[in-house]
Amino acid sequence: MKINFRSTRLAFILISLLIIHVIFSAIIPQKDISEDQIINLEESLGDYYFIIDKLALDRIYTAPPFFVLLGLLALNLTVGNFKRFKTVYKIEKTLLKAKHLGSIIFHLSLVVIIFGVILNYLYKFEGVFSLTEGQTVYDNQGSYFRIINGPLNNRKYSNFSITLNDITTSLQIGDANTEAADISILADQYANPINSIIYTNNPLRWNNLEIHYGMYHGFAPKVVLLKNDSTQILSAFMRIARQINKGEKIHKDFLYIPQENMRFNIEVLLDSTENIDSTHFNIKIENKQKQVYTGILKLKETVKFDDYNLTIPQLRRWCYVSVVKSPFLNLIFFGFWSALAGMTIGFIPRIWKENKNI
Repeated sequence: MKINFRSTRLAFILISLLIIHVIFSAIIPQKDISEDQIINLEESLGDYYFIIDKLALDRIYTAPPFFVLLGLLALNLTVGNFKRFKTVYKIEKTLLKAKHLGSIIFHLSLVVIIFGVILNYLYKFEGVFSLTEGQTVYDNQGSYFRIINGPLNNRKYSNFSITLNDITTSLQIGDANTEAADISILADQYANPINSIIYTNNPLRWNNLEIHYGMYHGFAPKVVLLKNDSTQILSAFMRIARQINKGEKIHKDFLYIPQENMRFNIEVLLDSTENIDSTHFNIKIENKQKQVYTGILKLKETVKFDDYNLTIPQLRRWCYVSVVKSPFLNLIFFGFWSALAGMTIGFIPRIWKENKNI
């Protein structure tokens, strides 16, 4: 069967399929922005979740099908408009009239935008660090919590370091408060660190990279578990994501220690001022699927259960910090502004004609 790439029907089908993808992305939590919802969805669907995984419906904007549809739509627009403007030229012997020129610029700009999105997908790099205050990580594959690599991306790791100095929940931006991260970047051991405050829509642009403040963040209590003979079982910061439960913000998660077959269920209980120093923790501990401790634990307090001692000596904050390389982002912006220019040029003769007829 021969495919007519200039067909309006094909364009309608492709746009419909793209809209369906967008609708699915709104219904099904996406891995890059809604990890807690993804976990809940996996638990609720059980074995049926593999269908969503195989169809890449939980990562629509980082999987090939969406961009294949965009590529076909760009091809359809290119072929269709070439045929259309060829016909116009045969009739009017020119394409330089404002109404035709504006239409050409607008439609070609749409193609530029689509190709920009596709090229950005092919060459994009995004690495996500999960950082606790005071922690330093390095730009190497093993340090990233998650990596999204475009199929043609060939970025080499440079081993720079990022340190999360502090997280503030009340940075004054205009009339509003926002959450922000104070970070330091060190290119090599002989360089001076670059310090920056990053927050939503205000990344640090450095060395062809953008460093973004992540959407995921929360508290990180340091959990220290010792046996009665002082043998250390665990001493680590446990990152707890902030979740929304029936409109209420909660900080709740669990930690599993396989060598002890032990599970910690922990919830951070904050006062109305979110003062870290006055924090309490709601603790439930299961050992071999049997509940062995439940209660409220204060910061720096020690509780004993069975043959163990549990202490939470410190509480810090944590957040995601994303390292992004989008080499064709400027092409997308160029296409966007060109499309606006094309629309403006195309409307000029119409407005002129309407005013002339008044």
